[in-house]
Amino acid sequence: MKKLLLFVSFAIFGFSNISAQDSSQTQDSSQTTNSGEGFNLGLHLGLNFDSTIYGLDVTYLFNVSDGFDVGIATGYPLFFSESPPKKTRDLQGIIPIAASARVALGQKLFIGIDLGYGIITNFSGGTGGFYYYPKIGFHFVAVDIFGYYQEVAMTREGINFDSVSFGVGASFNIN
Repeated sequence: MKKLLLFVSFAIFGFSNISAQDSSQTQDSSQTTNSGEGFNLGLHLGLNFDSTIYGLDVTYLFNVSDGFDVGIATGYPLFFSESPPKKTRDLQGIIPIAASARVALGQKLFIGIDLGYGIITNFSGGTGGFYYYPKIGFHFVAVDIFGYYQEVAMTREGINFDSVSFGVGASFNIN
């Protein structure tokens, strides 16, 4: 129930139109990254190769200079196992609390990274760890399409735990 409430909260607040810029200002057409919410689909690369990841991303970026944006990011990627037993209590997710940066490499191409702390939900081995989420993609008028690599790395009692995935995603720009 907590996961459903968290997902609904992200969906409601993620699709709200929030803007830190004065609407009378014109936006530079060379800026290729924007704030927005998105989704991603990926494959898990951990010990279980039979997981699929579905996720929701929420990012708010501020333009620092021409083609360079920084901001904050969060979301909720959820890991679904493809092999039995498929129990709801076995589902694990990540709640990232991260700083985000994007750099434009021309009019359409961009690279970015989110760095911070990832809280792992429904996991008895620990609460979270170092989170990083590099991505590369293309910016279109209202949508970004990107490929990504995502990892939460943590060590508990001398044992390394990693949650690693890669995949594709899309984000819808709200400003």
